[in-house]
Amino acid sequence: MSGKNYHVICSQKTFLKPGKTFQLPGYTSVRKDRGDGAKGGLLTLVRDCLEFSEISVFSDIECVIVKIYLKNTYLNIINMYIPPNKILAKNIFDQFLVDSKTILVGDLNGKSCMWGSGDPTNVDGCWKIL
Repeated sequence: MSGKNYHVICSQKTFLKPGKTFQLPGYTSVRKDRGDGAKGGLLTLVRDCLEFSEISVFSDIECVIVKIYLKNTYLNIINMYIPPNKILAKNIFDQFLVDSKTILVGDLNGKSCMWGSGDPTNVDGCWKIL
């Protein structure tokens, strides 16, 4: 199956750093590289035939948000990485304006006993919330 079958591709932990290039023919790249430290990095690829814009977010959460413009509507796609043991404020997600036209994907490291996690500090199904 070729990549041309997908309109949007999201990847986490790309390990890309500023100055390293990555291109996939037929797609525009929207990246958030982790300049300091090891690993990390996000990549959202949007097929060239789609009109979109990147939405800026000022947060300590690693994320890339693109707004895809469709006929008479739009779709927000949030590509996110939350490291294990990240401590988050309760209102951290308020800035993302999540609605019925939003898709959130990523490596969220949310643990819950509902899906087999034995982590007793994370029994509510998400991260440590302040």
